[in-house]
Amino acid sequence: MSLDRIIDNLFTVIIQPLILLLFAVAVVLFLFGVLKTLVKGGSSEARETGRKHITWGIVGMVIMVSAWAIVRILENTLR
Repeated sequence: MSLDRIIDNLFTVIIQPLILLLFAVAVVLFLFGVLKTLVKGGSSEARETGRKHITWGIVGMVIMVSAWAIVRILENTLR
């Protein structure tokens, strides 16, 4: 088995689905924060918790997009 094929399988089978899963988790966290802020917006504690969820959801999405870009750069460089 050639190195190209091993690297391609590693990216296709393991890394890309993992990035997609973690991105989906970040989106769910973001949406949970939005929902919590809207539904329980009267409570300052719930509002603050919702804002933290929104912030960390956005941070997670940015990290996953960056990881995906790095993986694509590595994949194109190693080919």
